[in-house]
Amino acid sequence: MRAYGLPRCSTEEAAILVRSGKPAVVKDIEASHMIAGSRHTPPVQFTQNSALFALVMGAVHRYDLCDSVFRGNSMEQWKALRSPEEMIRRAQLKAVIAQPGRDEVTGFAIVGQPFASGDLLCLRRFPASTFGPGYVSVWHRAPSGQWTIYTSVAAELSCPRFVGAAASRVVDETPITVNWTGPSDISVQVPSANLQWSTRVTSTLVTRLMNIMMSAMPAVLFRNNAVLSIMSLMSTAMLSAGRFRLRGHMPNRQWFQAGPRLVWVVAEAHATIEGRDLGPAAPLAAQVMLGEVPLPQRGILMSGTFSFEEYTSGRHLSPRAFVA
Repeated sequence: MRAYGLPRCSTEEAAILVRSGKPAVVKDIEASHMIAGSRHTPPVQFTQNSALFALVMGAVHRYDLCDSVFRGNSMEQWKALRSPEEMIRRAQLKAVIAQPGRDEVTGFAIVGQPFASGDLLCLRRFPASTFGPGYVSVWHRAPSGQWTIYTSVAAELSCPRFVGAAASRVVDETPITVNWTGPSDISVQVPSANLQWSTRVTSTLVTRLMNIMMSAMPAVLFRNNAVLSIMSLMSTAMLSAGRFRLRGHMPNRQWFQAGPRLVWVVAEAHATIEGRDLGPAAPLAAQVMLGEVPLPQRGILMSGTFSFEEYTSGRHLSPRAFVA
């Protein structure tokens, strides 16, 4: 029998389907909308195994993806719906709402990508912001430890607003191109640095489970420092990328709270700067800190909303002070 185009099956049958690469609906203790936010609960048998549900369905989350999955799409359509590109695109349809005392951005970030050369790259792609237009920013840490921050808009309206004090140089209002070249592939170009960077991300069992958990969490929990501290410990233990902190203080003295809803790991990465090949992705000799923020020892992509203490002149360091 089939439910909305996907086979209804027991836990044991689902395990066979997982190994054969076929999709299946295996319901957990609550209906699918409790996990994914769907308005439609297909008539399928419940099981006790939510982990198997994660394996079978992948990162089905609250942005109504399951509505489309349950309507009888083909395998190709189903895979496209759960690709990083499509999931992030759907997540970014939600507007960021200004809150008193907070600067907030929404979008995605490659939190950090270390390379065998000793270089580290970071990408921030935030199409929505409460303190200015959306923007793109690329951070480069050279093997010497010097940071250069490139940003597509004015420094005070982008990442240097929070991290400029850690940089040796800030290059603002410079063109930066970010394109999805495939369902899981991102290409980044910064002409002013002659920087070319390509990345392929992938899901693992750990990231699928994290995505289901984080997507189901009420937004208020991402404003709770105790919850974020627990999530930081879980991320440290589960992602094998060194220490994580989802809360703390930025170099320009603002506090921050990260609210990731989706996460992937980098499977492949390649970059050149001024014609210099950075080599394969590889952990650095020691984990890098940016203020109180440790940057991961493997490539991690996160999508969600990121909150900071609202910038106040005199209380926080001026982002213009570090512009080249």
